[in-house]
Formats: sequence, structure tokens, C-alpha cells
Amino acid sequence: MRIRWEESDIMSDSMRVNENGCQNRVGYAGCRCPVAVIEVTSVRVAALGEVDIAQVADEGEGHTTVAQRRAAHEEFWHGREMRSAPGDAAFTVDDTTPVVLERFRVVADLRTA
Repeated sequence: MRIRWEESDIMSDSMRVNENGCQNRVGYAGCRCPVAVIEVTSVRVAALGEVDIAQVADEGEGHTTVAQRRAAHEEFWHGREMRSAPGDAAFTVDDTTPVVLERFRVVADLRTA
């Protein structure tokens, strides 16, 4: 969610919004070792209600519908840690909530390096 990127000081620099061409090492959830290097190819802000099936598929998180993706993301966004960031324990998202949508390409697979 855009509000989290802009207002939260709990986010590390590696979690901030990237610019086109930015490269980052990434790992699986819970894994400290990087598994790939990605390059950001586009970044845009859109309303949550505008997220489409193409974005869902490109994220590669295994969701097959927009509703699945939204439910999984809302579970995270409505979690205690995310709600505590701006100090609003009752914060919730709706179709108008701005979200940051990044697209990227894998430039190096570190599992085979």
C-alpha cells in the first residue's frame, strides 16, 4: 500500500518503492539467503480496485484470481505490524486505496550460481 511506503519508518530501504532499472537481491519468505537478482521494469501507483488479472499473474505468488490476491494482501495489510506503522489500529483498505505495483525481470538466478 502506498500509505505504508510513504509514512512508515519501520520499512527498510530495501522495502521502499524502487525506480525503473533498480536491481535488488530477493529471497523467499523466511529465507535469509538471496535466490535471485531482479531488475524493476516499471512502477506505478493505482487504486486497489484497479488491480487486474495480468498483475496477479505477473506477481507470481500463485494466486489465480484477483479476489485471491486481494484476500492474501489484505490479510497482511490488516495485520498488527502493518496497522501499527501509521499508528492506526483500525486502518482498512478499500477499492480506492492507492497501491504500488512493480513489475520486474529476473537478471540472475542465484540458486545456480
